[in-house]
Amino acid sequence: MFMVGGCTFEEARDIDTLNDQLASTTATASGATSQQSTEKQPAIVLGGSTVHNSKSFLADVAQLSRLHGPSVSSSIFPGISSPVVGGAPAE
Repeated sequence: MFMVGGCTFEEARDIDTLNDQLASTTATASGATSQQSTEKQPAIVLGGSTVHNSKSFLADVAQLSRLHGPSVSSSIFPGISSPVVGGAPAE
């Protein structure tokens, strides 16, 4: 799986957890433990144009907001207000 625009460490962790779950589910279904299984199962591989941390992710969001303004976000999720896109503050 390739994420254009980048991926995060959390997404990489989630893919690793998913691969572990898929391996254990496959081994359990075949009656073997993952150590006993000689057949390799396909794994999900994560790639991206960059690996984001919280600062780089928020910098990209800020840049998109400056380029496209709040109308892009509000048109994607109509009826949802957010302080980030100019809606009312959450209570």
